[in-house]
Amino acid sequence: MSGGAIPVRLEYVDFTGHAQVRLTWELVGGGSGGSGGGEVPSATWSQVKPGRPYVGEYFANRDVSGSPALVRQDSEIDFDWGYGAPAPGVPADNFSVRWTNTLRLDKGKYRFIVETDDGMRLFLNDRLVIDKWRTQARTKYTYEASLDGGEYRLRMEYFDEAGLAFARLRVEVLRQPSGAVGNIVTCVPPQPQNYAWIKLYRLNNANQWVSLGRGIGSIEPSGFLKIDGLPVDVNRFGGAGEPYKVEQWVDSRVVRSTGDFQRGEPEFRVRAFADNATPWGCSP
Repeated sequence: MSGGAIPVRLEYVDFTGHAQVRLTWELVGGGSGGSGGGEVPSATWSQVKPGRPYVGEYFANRDVSGSPALVRQDSEIDFDWGYGAPAPGVPADNFSVRWTNTLRLDKGKYRFIVETDDGMRLFLNDRLVIDKWRTQARTKYTYEASLDGGEYRLRMEYFDEAGLAFARLRVEVLRQPSGAVGNIVTCVPPQPQNYAWIKLYRLNNANQWVSLGRGIGSIEPSGFLKIDGLPVDVNRFGGAGEPYKVEQWVDSRVVRSTGDFQRGEPEFRVRAFADNATPWGCSP
């Protein structure tokens, strides 16, 4: 795909019995044009284990109200009780649970996956982020957030009405591989009537611009140029992308430039696994 708005339509029908539908997508390769290319490594989600157990308060009602019938520590929230009771003193039906914990999380993008039969609510720092407090078959819900890092209060509330009882919470973090890369989409006057190319620079550890090598020209009549597989140091710059300086050269001189914030130019960043367009495009 060349990027931009891509129409997607999913049609689905269920007639009887168990019903489930799921749609996902991911970037599996680089684009085309200009120089570079090659497959873009995919980011991966990794499970985050809590540093301490959850405090589980079990109630003999569906409203997590009154005094709990049982309070215990649960190392994780992953229970398939079937038709049985979660513990002695707690009924097999019409019970509820409140789990609380404090997680120490690094800065990054996180995904909270909750799967229950029946209802649930999930709170992050006392803010309700998933609210499915209703009778339902086993269903999965997801909430994603970019977090600044630090301690986060996590609370999950759950109830079972009757029949099967199931509750699971999984916390995942998006891991960027060490070889994270991004793409730059830009334009230069088309060859062969012009001697034109793009030159790229990265910051070294002393915050000095270092050239990535010789210039890159376009082989397309429109001058369109997509430069694939550019290194992005996510450990140093995080999800905001790595600063790059981009110069457009025509006939041995710089005619356009962006990213040299040390000289007052707007900052230009290359985000990992994304197309990053320069301020200038192709002339009509």
